[in-house]
Amino acid sequence: MRLVLKQTLLSIAPAEVVEVSSFKSATELLQIEVFDGVCVDLNLDGEDGSNWVEQLLQTNPLLNVMIYSACNDLAVYQALLAAGVKVIVVKSNQMPILQIGLTHWIKGLRYCCPVYNALLDFSLKSSALPVEVKLNKRELEVYQLMQQGLSSAQMALALTIEKGTVAKYRQRINRKLKSRPSE
Repeated sequence: MRLVLKQTLLSIAPAEVVEVSSFKSATELLQIEVFDGVCVDLNLDGEDGSNWVEQLLQTNPLLNVMIYSACNDLAVYQALLAAGVKVIVVKSNQMPILQIGLTHWIKGLRYCCPVYNALLDFSLKSSALPVEVKLNKRELEVYQLMQQGLSSAQMALALTIEKGTVAKYRQRINRKLKSRPSE
């Protein structure tokens, strides 16, 4: 994924791209060289990276930080945003989302991709689902996007799945909602 990230960034704007393989290496490099921004292709196994981001921003408060990760844990992203991250892009096969994220990052603007927003909306609206209806994780994600009025195409983009797969989830959800016990 680093190659995709690097090629996408260079297609948007000429930039010096320096690759490092760890938080420690990045921290050491940032102590001896000045950069406008840090784009982190982050594997968030076991830690959220927010302490590292806070340390970076204490050293250089103007540093523009973007996180590019496959994590689907809203709490991790909220911790990173609270630490000072400006851009969050959840890894997907949707190049336009990565390009939008990188463009915002280059300009120093805040941006959270549709998958993050879907996770956030899901957590905020999870009480809207009737208690007796049991949905699996993906069905819950689709249900929340349905509640927002997104089209199947928009849901497919946000969840990085095919439009036909979204249709199948919608059918299952509707079937489960219709079969719930009446009060």
